[in-house]
Amino acid sequence: MNGFISKFVNYLRHDLEFSESKINKFKHAIRKYMNDVVGGRDELHSIIIRDFRKPSNLAFYLMNDDLWLGSKEEKVFVGVKKPNWSMGIKHLSKDEDVVEIISWFLHFSEQYVMRAFHVNVIGAINLIYDKDCDFMGEQIITQMDSSPLNDSYRSFISHNLRSNNSRRSTRSMKYWISTINSFDPIINRIIYNFNKAISLRDNLFWEEAIVSCDKTVNVIEQFYQRIQPTDNQLVRKEMTMFFLDEKAFSVLERLYELRCYFGAHPSSSKWWDFAEIYEEELTLIFDVIRTLIMCVFRHECRNRIQKYNYKELRPSDWLRLNLEELFQTCWFSDLP
Repeated sequence: MNGFISKFVNYLRHDLEFSESKINKFKHAIRKYMNDVVGGRDELHSIIIRDFRKPSNLAFYLMNDDLWLGSKEEKVFVGVKKPNWSMGIKHLSKDEDVVEIISWFLHFSEQYVMRAFHVNVIGAINLIYDKDCDFMGEQIITQMDSSPLNDSYRSFISHNLRSNNSRRSTRSMKYWISTINSFDPIINRIIYNFNKAISLRDNLFWEEAIVSCDKTVNVIEQFYQRIQPTDNQLVRKEMTMFFLDEKAFSVLERLYELRCYFGAHPSSSKWWDFAEIYEEELTLIFDVIRTLIMCVFRHECRNRIQKYNYKELRPSDWLRLNLEELFQTCWFSDLP
């Protein structure tokens, strides 16, 4: 916690120009919350069901303690349990600025948890159906309670999440959703970039798609360096050989070449003909990256870092263990 508080204080001092008095109030309030308050909220949650944009003609149904997932007609519905960390914290400090800043940080932390469940679903759809989607659809219904699902939820689920489901698709979705762990920021970023690459490809933004493909591979390199530190000049080859083989590495080398010529800068020739010339190579690149992602997700599942294992921890423990990661991924301090 000390590292998190130090980074947050640095942000408050230099970016928001908080006085030393306010900073001391912040440190007292955040310690009080983490030590005395958040543990009592482990049984409190909001359940939010919303539809995902874009995916159609998908057929599956899945329901467990944390996730409700189903498809009907042209929509995919996803329901998740979100922790209630940010509500009812005015008692932490009489200083409204301090309460507000803590409330916003906790709000973004709640949002990260909810989105991690969503991103697991997005990643599974990417791998199984080769389709992109996002969680920016309409919010359908919310229940803020610690009790079991109420009647309105049960009615919604029975009428919207059980129709048109395929057992085979459901098994595949269940496998990948249980394998993928988007609570790990690196896994979350892999899915974000690959989902973006699929979207750009399908909307015929070919040059931009290869840039997102290369970003995907770059994040996978970061994952590899976490488990096997290596020289930056060799990481792509070593990473590819660790998960796949020499043939796959040659495809990723080609990806980088195309990205440099067409994606990183305006190309000096054949800019109108990129998709026609490289269509087969682009298909192969996406296939290799998809296979690589599957290998990465399985490896992470077998060797999961405990602090990212949200499903095996109490929500309050997960929050305390990931404060520095949440500050980096959810807050504004590193933005240009």
